[in-house]
Amino acid sequence: MKKIVLFVFMVLVLIGCSGSYKNLVQIDVHTADEDRNYSKLISITDIETLESIKNILEEIIWDPHIDPEMARYEDITMILTFEDANGEELEYKIWFNQGGTANFISSNDKEGYGGLITTEADKLKEILRTVSGSEIDF
Repeated sequence: MKKIVLFVFMVLVLIGCSGSYKNLVQIDVHTADEDRNYSKLISITDIETLESIKNILEEIIWDPHIDPEMARYEDITMILTFEDANGEELEYKIWFNQGGTANFISSNDKEGYGGLITTEADKLKEILRTVSGSEIDF
């Protein structure tokens, strides 16, 4: 019985999370120097590129109950802008790890802390390198 309840809960969570990037119209990628001075590196508005990134972001495994303390500052910050969102944006602080995975901290409390497996993290890095003209160094 517990397994059935857990399965139903997980399905509802997955259904509830799907489509969360539906009206994404722009992603701004920011980097910071050692003094935490941020600068916008790129803005992504190309529909095909946004779709590729949306597909990757949908693979993040989120846990809103973790409040992590990271050992270093994030590698990049992504600001997601949505159509008809009344000016609201979603911010992801992203750490790319030596093992190939990526960790995320979301400004959305319902998401919280999340992670991507190596294959998806590599895809995201490759897209960002391509769009930035290799200006991003992970």
